[in-house]
Amino acid sequence: MSGHYIINGSYTGLQAGDSPLLKGSSGMDGSLSLARSDEKSTVVNLSSMAMEMSKILLKENAATVSPTEFDTFLEKMHEQLQEMVGQETGKVAEILLERPDSFDKNRLSIAEQAANHLMSKFYNSDEPFPQASSENPFAELDRHSLSKIAFDDSGDFTSAERHLAFLQMTENDTHFRNQARELYRETYAAEGDYGGGPDSHG
Repeated sequence: MSGHYIINGSYTGLQAGDSPLLKGSSGMDGSLSLARSDEKSTVVNLSSMAMEMSKILLKENAATVSPTEFDTFLEKMHEQLQEMVGQETGKVAEILLERPDSFDKNRLSIAEQAANHLMSKFYNSDEPFPQASSENPFAELDRHSLSKIAFDDSGDFTSAERHLAFLQMTENDTHFRNQARELYRETYAAEGDYGGGPDSHG
C-alpha cells in the first residue's frame, strides 16, 4: 500500500477517509511529507473494532477454500438456517453459536453483529444475540476484504461471518451492475441511440 499504512492504531494515506476499516473515526489536520509529492496525507484514528479486523485481513497465510468447497459450505449453511427459521421461536441454529478463536471483546462483538444482521436482514428472523447490535459490521468493507472473509477456511471467521460477507459481496455486485446499466441507459438515451442496455447486445 504505497502511501497507505496502519501504525499504532492510525491509518495514514492520501485518501485515508476512504479506508473501508474506518467507522466513526475523526480526521486530523496533520500532514506528512511524501517523496515526489506536495500533497498532504490524512491521519485518522481507527476504532478498536476496525483494528481487530485489520489484523485478521492483513494475514498472509489464510486458508482459502476452492469454489466447489465454498458452494458446499453455502448449501449446508443455508439449509441449517432455513430449518431454524421454520422452527419454534427461541431455537438457534448451532452454526450461529460459533465463536472466533479470540477472547477480545471487540472481535466477539463483530461475530455477534454478523450473526444478528445475517438473520434479521437475509432470513427475516429473530436475532440470535439480543444483547448485541444488529448493524452490519462489514457494510463498509471493499470487495477484496469481503472475498477474503467469505473464502477463509482457517477458522479466523465464523460461518455466519463468512456467509454474511458473501451475501454482502453479492449485493454490492448487483448494485454496481444496476448502476452501470442505468448509466448506460441515461448516456445513450441522451444521445438518442439507446439500444436497451449493455446486456441486450450480442
